[in-house]
Amino acid sequence: MQQFLLNLCAISVTSVSMAATIALNSVPDTVSHAFQSSGTCYTESAIGYNRTFIIEEGSGAWCGFCPSGIVFMETIKDNYPDIIRVVVHYNDVMQVTSATPLLQLFTEYPQLYVNRDLSIIPSKANAYETFEAYYNEKRFTMALMEVTNISIEDIYDDRMHFKAKARFAVDLNNDDSHYSMAFSITENGIGPYIQTNYYAGNRYGAMGGWERKGSAVPTVYEDVLRVYAEDSENNFPTQIKAEEEYEFETTIPLSDIQSEIFLLNAMIIDNTTGEIVNAKQVSVTKSAVETISDNNIEIVAEEYYNFNGIRIDKPLQGIFVKRTVFSDGHEYYSKVFINN
Repeated sequence: MQQFLLNLCAISVTSVSMAATIALNSVPDTVSHAFQSSGTCYTESAIGYNRTFIIEEGSGAWCGFCPSGIVFMETIKDNYPDIIRVVVHYNDVMQVTSATPLLQLFTEYPQLYVNRDLSIIPSKANAYETFEAYYNEKRFTMALMEVTNISIEDIYDDRMHFKAKARFAVDLNNDDSHYSMAFSITENGIGPYIQTNYYAGNRYGAMGGWERKGSAVPTVYEDVLRVYAEDSENNFPTQIKAEEEYEFETTIPLSDIQSEIFLLNAMIIDNTTGEIVNAKQVSVTKSAVETISDNNIEIVAEEYYNFNGIRIDKPLQGIFVKRTVFSDGHEYYSKVFINN
C-alpha cells in the first residue's frame, strides 16, 4: 500500500477552505482522504494501491469496422503492455456462451470499455486521444482495493481450479454486495478466420494498414475471451477490514481453450457503478501444471516445497511443488505458480 501527502497552505482561513475544496474535487472518490490542519496549512493523506487498467472490446469477424478495434488494441499492446486486453466476440465462431453478461455492455460494434467506466468507439478519429486523456487522469489516483495473488491449484481435463486473493486499503461497508469478483480467460493465436474489412481500398482512409488489405482478410486473433465467470456467492464479508486478505477459491471450465498458454484475469467490481476498480493478470501454461482426472475423492492434506525440497509453510511468490494427499492414500505432485 502506498501513501501520499499533499500540503496546502494559505494566508487566510478563507483561502485555505477554497484550496482544500479544489483539491478534494479534483481527486476521484476511489482515494481515501484525511485532512488535518496546522495553523494555515492543511495536509491531505491519500492511501491505496496501484491501479491496473483493463480494456474490454466488443468485436466480431462479420463486423466491417472492427479492424479499427484490432488496430486500437495492437497500439495499446505496444504502448501500454501492462494494460489487460480482452476481446469479446459476438455472433461469430469465437463467441462463447459464458460471455453473455459481457455482451450486454456493448450497444454497437466495435466498442471498447476501459475499466467498464469509459466507452470508446475505436473507429472514431479521436478514439486514442480520448483513451489517453482518461488514462492520464486516472493512472496516478490510488485504488482502494487490489488483487494481491492468483495461484493455480490444479488443471483437470476440462477445468481449472485456482485461488485469488484481494485486500482493501480501508475499512468498508459491503452491504448489498457492493464489491464482488469476476474472472476471465483470454487466448492468443486464434484462427485464422475471415475478418470483414470495410477499410479495403482506402475507402475510409488509413487504418493501420487495413486500407491496403482486401475486403475479406484471413486473420489470427489476439486477446480473445474464452471464459467469463462472475462471483455468484460474493465472498467479501459485509464488513471489510483494512489490509485483511480475502480469498476466493473457484473452478472454471477450459473446454473452449485451444492453446497451451492462456491468460487468467481477476477483477474487483464495484456493483453500484459497474466499474472494474482493479485487476490482475497471470499467464498459465497447461503443461507446467500437470493435468489430472477427477475421481471424486477428497483431499486430506496439502503441502508446498521449493525446488530444493524444503517445505514452505506460507509460499508468497514464485514456482513451488505442491504435494496433495488424497483420502484413498495416493499422492499427487504439481507445480504451482504464486504471484503476489
